[in-house]
Amino acid sequence: MLNRRKWLVSMTVIGTAVAGLVVAKIAAGGEPAGGGSSDVNASTADSHARLACASNEPGDAAGRGVQDDVPYEEVVWPWEDDPVWLERRATLLRNPLGLHRPGTESGRIRSLAPRAGLYRTLTDSQLREVLPFFPEIRSLRLDVYDLSDAGLESTRALPYLETLILRGSKDAEGERPRITTKGMAALSHHQRLQQLGLMHLRIDDEAFAQLGVLQSIRILINHRTDLTPRSFQTIAQWPAIRHIGVLYQDWNEPIDEATHRAVASLDGRLSILAFGGDRYSVKGNSTIHPSLIRAVSEVCSLTQLILGDIDHLSPEDLEPIRKLDNLFTLDAAWPHSAGVRERFYELEREMRVRRRHESSSKGIQPSGERP
Repeated sequence: MLNRRKWLVSMTVIGTAVAGLVVAKIAAGGEPAGGGSSDVNASTADSHARLACASNEPGDAAGRGVQDDVPYEEVVWPWEDDPVWLERRATLLRNPLGLHRPGTESGRIRSLAPRAGLYRTLTDSQLREVLPFFPEIRSLRLDVYDLSDAGLESTRALPYLETLILRGSKDAEGERPRITTKGMAALSHHQRLQQLGLMHLRIDDEAFAQLGVLQSIRILINHRTDLTPRSFQTIAQWPAIRHIGVLYQDWNEPIDEATHRAVASLDGRLSILAFGGDRYSVKGNSTIHPSLIRAVSEVCSLTQLILGDIDHLSPEDLEPIRKLDNLFTLDAAWPHSAGVRERFYELEREMRVRRRHESSSKGIQPSGERP
């Protein structure tokens, strides 16, 4: 339960909750009622085959169980005319180590996540076993201690996926799951994906670049991965990006010119950027280099900026933030350096004065402020 609370705190850092995540549990179920007959096993194998290639590539899912070019509400789902599918789904939902219904509509389950209190019990093989039987899922949160490229490949059975949170856990040797270019390429087929969380995973910039083709991503959470600021070169290709959270990252190295241009190009799209928690947070804060702050200062569409750990910066490093005229929220972890603290508070006061002036000119009283 503590892990779940920590995850919820990290999600709210960027000012928005990932919608549609309902507490549930993903795990392999037992055999259908009546025992594991050869007929049932054969149908199960056939069911896997029918959905194994379901994806968002034009025509790829046609004739294989779900056609992803059909509006969600009009889809004829495989279990609607296949009693074996229906029974297998029912078994997975009944099994106490399997799934439970967080709420269904016409038999559809729109979101799945690990059940509270049963964390880190999902294996990669269980993931591959379960997902093909629930192609209607739109929101999926995975806590998988041995997550692999093959596990991510199984998400291609979910052609309507809109929210995906991937959270790995360390193995016996203390290593986080590694996801390569192959695994990220599997995710690149989810053109309906709007919210993506990458947490506690070894994913590098090269693998992440496979996601540059996604057109609908609005929210990204980067939490303890191997990504560097160069990942912005991929993010810059997302036309719909609005919110980015970068947590527990050490980015205190100068960025190159290509990365600077990529960050600056987010102006007009990005509204929330968080490199950690607020001044009262002791966890989640990232460390960023002054060169990245200079690039961020060109994203004038930002309304919320959280800088994370700023103790390593000089007061002058914060100066570029003055250019962000649309900021409504400016925050950072509590700086111990008196000079940095005073400069930060000066910038924050200027922002509040500007906000009060703009609000009064429109006849609006700023929220949380007295006349």
